[in-house]
Amino acid sequence: MKNSKTLDGVSLDAVNKAVILKKLFLQAGFSLDQLSLETGIHRNALSYLINSQAGYNFNDYINLMRIRYFKEKVLTSEWNGFTVKMMTEASGFTCRTTSYRSFKRHLGLGPEEYLKTIRTE
Repeated sequence: MKNSKTLDGVSLDAVNKAVILKKLFLQAGFSLDQLSLETGIHRNALSYLINSQAGYNFNDYINLMRIRYFKEKVLTSEWNGFTVKMMTEASGFTCRTTSYRSFKRHLGLGPEEYLKTIRTE
């Protein structure tokens, strides 16, 4: 039986580091196959690792990283003058519907609503 923290010696932390350091989540349409190529880990093993350790499927895992990036960048001056569409695209989202659904699922608010909330604080 495999250790719950690793899969053949590979932990989710190692995958996270690769995704975050290289900012792979910012690539539009980034896929499990691309992550497999980047890490050298078979796609099925990656999928299992992400599902079992992060508790999300691959798309949710990547979209959560995009949301975290959005939340960090929106607080900086770099995005002054950006529209919400420009911000979500700069975060790796290619589709308004996907960004809205992801924000709603994970934050309880759409991107526009989230911005209004942090700007009133």
